Amino acid sequence: MKKYTTLNLPPTILLQNEKPQAWEDPTASFSIKTVPDFWFEDVVYLYAIDLFNAGFFWQAHEVWEKKWNFFKNFHPEYADWIQSLIQVGAGMYHCRLNNTQGYQSCVDKALNHAKAYQNQKILMGVHVEDWLETLEKQKDQEGVETYPLIVLQD
Repeated sequence: MKKYTTLNLPPTILLQNEKPQAWEDPTASFSIKTVPDFWFEDVVYLYAIDLFNAGFFWQAHEVWEKKWNFFKNFHPEYADWIQSLIQVGAGMYHCRLNNTQGYQSCVDKALNHAKAYQNQKILMGVHVEDWLETLEKQKDQEGVETYPLIVLQD
Protein backbone atom coordinates (compact mmCIF):
# COMPACT_ATOMS: atom_id res chain seq x y z
CA MET A 1 0.00 0.00 0.00
CA LYS A 2 1.39 3.37 -1.03
CA LYS A 3 1.53 6.04 1.65
CA TYR A 4 0.97 9.61 0.49
CA THR A 5 2.51 11.47 3.45
CA THR A 6 5.39 10.96 5.85
CA LEU A 7 3.16 11.55 8.88
CA ASN A 8 2.97 8.80 11.48
CA LEU A 9 -0.15 6.71 11.77
CA PRO A 10 -1.85 6.27 15.17
CA PRO A 11 -0.49 3.44 17.33
CA THR A 12 -3.63 1.28 17.26
CA ILE A 13 -6.71 0.72 15.14
CA LEU A 14 -10.02 0.99 16.96
CA LEU A 15 -11.52 -2.45 17.43
CA GLN A 16 -14.99 -3.67 18.29
CA ASN A 17 -16.58 -2.00 21.33
CA GLU A 18 -13.82 0.62 21.57
CA LYS A 19 -15.10 4.16 21.49
CA PRO A 20 -13.30 6.65 19.29
CA GLN A 21 -10.93 8.50 21.57
CA ALA A 22 -9.05 11.67 21.26
CA TRP A 23 -5.79 11.14 19.43
CA GLU A 24 -3.03 13.50 18.54
CA ASP A 25 -3.79 14.51 14.98
CA PRO A 26 -0.46 15.37 13.33
CA THR A 27 -2.28 17.52 10.76
CA ALA A 28 -3.41 19.99 13.44
CA SER A 29 -0.58 22.36 12.49
CA PHE A 30 -1.32 22.18 8.74
CA SER A 31 -3.69 24.55 7.01
CA ILE A 32 -7.06 23.17 5.94
CA LYS A 33 -7.40 26.19 3.65
CA THR A 34 -6.19 24.57 0.48
CA VAL A 35 -7.53 24.77 -3.03
CA PRO A 36 -9.01 21.49 -4.33
CA ASP A 37 -7.06 21.75 -7.59
CA PHE A 38 -3.86 21.39 -5.56
CA TRP A 39 -4.99 18.26 -3.69
CA PHE A 40 -1.55 16.68 -4.28
CA GLU A 41 -0.03 19.31 -1.96
CA ASP A 42 -2.75 19.02 0.66
CA VAL A 43 -1.21 17.15 3.60
CA VAL A 44 -4.52 17.01 5.50
CA TYR A 45 -6.39 15.39 2.59
CA LEU A 46 -3.54 12.99 1.83
CA TYR A 47 -3.10 12.01 5.46
CA ALA A 48 -6.79 11.12 5.71
CA ILE A 49 -6.28 8.81 2.73
CA ASP A 50 -3.24 7.26 4.44
CA LEU A 51 -5.37 6.70 7.55
CA PHE A 52 -8.22 5.18 5.58
CA ASN A 53 -5.99 2.86 3.57
CA ALA A 54 -4.29 1.66 6.76
CA GLY A 55 -7.66 0.86 8.38
CA PHE A 56 -7.87 3.89 10.67
CA PHE A 57 -11.38 4.61 9.46
CA TRP A 58 -12.63 6.73 12.35
CA GLN A 59 -9.53 8.90 12.35
CA ALA A 60 -9.76 9.35 8.56
CA HIS A 61 -13.38 10.40 9.03
CA GLU A 62 -12.30 12.98 11.63
CA VAL A 63 -9.55 14.45 9.43
CA TRP A 64 -11.85 14.66 6.38
CA GLU A 65 -14.43 16.46 8.51
CA LYS A 66 -11.94 19.30 8.99
CA LYS A 67 -11.62 19.57 5.21
CA TRP A 68 -15.39 19.40 4.72
CA ASN A 69 -16.00 22.24 7.21
CA PHE A 70 -13.70 24.43 5.14
CA PHE A 71 -14.91 23.26 1.73
CA LYS A 72 -18.62 23.72 2.44
CA ASN A 73 -17.95 27.43 3.01
CA PHE A 74 -15.20 28.17 0.49
CA HIS A 75 -15.38 25.40 -2.15
CA PRO A 76 -18.97 24.15 -1.94
CA GLU A 77 -18.66 22.48 -5.34
CA TYR A 78 -16.33 19.94 -3.69
CA ALA A 79 -18.11 19.58 -0.35
CA ASP A 80 -20.17 16.54 -1.41
CA TRP A 81 -17.01 14.76 -2.53
CA ILE A 82 -15.41 15.20 0.87
CA GLN A 83 -18.71 14.25 2.51
CA SER A 84 -18.70 11.00 0.53
CA LEU A 85 -15.24 10.18 1.89
CA ILE A 86 -16.38 11.00 5.43
CA GLN A 87 -19.35 8.64 5.05
CA VAL A 88 -17.17 5.81 3.71
CA GLY A 89 -14.81 6.21 6.66
CA ALA A 90 -17.72 6.09 9.10
CA GLY A 91 -19.23 3.15 7.21
CA MET A 92 -16.07 1.07 7.37
CA TYR A 93 -15.81 1.83 11.08
CA HIS A 94 -19.40 0.58 11.56
CA CYS A 95 -18.55 -2.51 9.53
CA ARG A 96 -15.66 -3.27 11.83
CA LEU A 97 -18.11 -3.04 14.75
CA ASN A 98 -20.43 -5.53 12.99
CA ASN A 99 -23.08 -2.81 12.72
CA THR A 100 -24.46 -3.81 9.32
CA GLN A 101 -27.25 -1.25 9.31
CA GLY A 102 -24.88 1.62 10.15
CA TYR A 103 -22.38 0.38 7.59
CA GLN A 104 -24.90 0.09 4.76
CA SER A 105 -26.49 3.44 5.61
CA CYS A 106 -23.15 5.26 5.54
CA VAL A 107 -21.99 3.61 2.31
CA ASP A 108 -25.35 4.42 0.68
CA LYS A 109 -24.96 8.08 1.72
CA ALA A 110 -21.38 8.07 0.43
CA LEU A 111 -22.54 6.75 -2.91
CA ASN A 112 -25.26 9.39 -3.18
CA HIS A 113 -22.76 12.18 -2.46
CA ALA A 114 -20.16 10.76 -4.88
CA LYS A 115 -22.67 10.36 -7.72
CA ALA A 116 -22.76 14.13 -8.05
CA TYR A 117 -19.29 13.81 -9.63
CA GLN A 118 -19.92 10.88 -11.97
CA ASN A 119 -19.26 13.03 -15.04
CA GLN A 120 -15.71 13.78 -13.92
CA LYS A 121 -12.92 11.38 -14.77
CA ILE A 122 -10.58 12.15 -11.86
CA LEU A 123 -11.43 14.26 -8.84
CA MET A 124 -8.82 15.19 -6.26
CA GLY A 125 -6.70 12.28 -7.47
CA VAL A 126 -9.45 9.65 -7.35
CA HIS A 127 -10.72 7.92 -10.48
CA VAL A 128 -14.43 8.68 -9.98
CA GLU A 129 -15.91 5.81 -12.03
CA ASP A 130 -13.74 3.23 -10.25
CA TRP A 131 -14.66 4.70 -6.86
CA LEU A 132 -18.38 4.61 -7.68
CA GLU A 133 -18.05 0.96 -8.74
CA THR A 134 -16.27 0.18 -5.47
CA LEU A 135 -19.04 1.82 -3.46
CA GLU A 136 -21.76 0.03 -5.46
CA LYS A 137 -20.12 -3.31 -4.67
CA GLN A 138 -19.80 -2.41 -0.99
CA LYS A 139 -23.26 -1.02 -0.31
CA ASP A 140 -25.28 -4.22 -0.16
CA GLN A 141 -22.74 -6.39 1.58
CA GLU A 142 -23.42 -7.42 5.13
CA GLY A 143 -19.73 -7.48 5.92
CA VAL A 144 -16.46 -6.80 4.25
CA GLU A 145 -13.70 -9.32 3.75
CA THR A 146 -11.33 -6.75 2.31
CA TYR A 147 -11.72 -3.07 2.88
CA PRO A 148 -11.52 -0.77 -0.15
CA LEU A 149 -8.41 1.30 -0.78
CA ILE A 150 -8.26 4.79 -2.17
CA VAL A 151 -5.64 4.84 -4.91
CA LEU A 152 -4.68 8.27 -6.19
CA GLN A 153 -3.82 8.87 -9.81
CA ASP A 154 -0.45 10.48 -10.48
